[in-house]
Amino acid sequence: ANTLQNLGSCYLRMGKLNDTLRCYEESYNIFQILDKPNQTESALFNLGLVHLELGDSDRALKYAEESLKLATGRGELVIAYNYALFGDIYYSRNDFEVALMWHKKACEIFNNLKINQSISESLISMAYCESELGITKNLDNYLKSAIKTSKDDIKIFVESIILYAKISFKEKNINLTREALDKI
Repeated sequence: ANTLQNLGSCYLRMGKLNDTLRCYEESYNIFQILDKPNQTESALFNLGLVHLELGDSDRALKYAEESLKLATGRGELVIAYNYALFGDIYYSRNDFEVALMWHKKACEIFNNLKINQSISESLISMAYCESELGITKNLDNYLKSAIKTSKDDIKIFVESIILYAKISFKEKNINLTREALDKI
């Protein structure tokens, strides 16, 4: 079952979502039969992720809710990742206020645990939500903080810079755009 989870993750990185789904479903069934709640939670979380990638937010939400129930006893980090998944699901449904609430909850835990990459990802997600809601007062702080905390992860760093530049340009704040580009 663990091998199926790993294989599913490989398929996910390759963009083979149907193969990913098959692996995650099989591993979930095995973990349930073996009565392995931690692994079952992980499989449910992964099923939520892949259904979100497939555009099925209803099923993604169903799996995320089940995952969160099992995550409660697994520690703050697992709960934070579940919160971030909820944020992504609600963002995909254009429910930006609810998405923002979940991303803030996730970010708070990641911040307490000092997990920089996840802090940056949460800050970027919060910036996207607030941008969609037309809230601009926090965008500068979110994105500067995301850039600052993502120095070790070039993908997140570049995404932060690009989003910073896009939002700055959208807000017609050329100084912010230049500052963002100077960071590159």
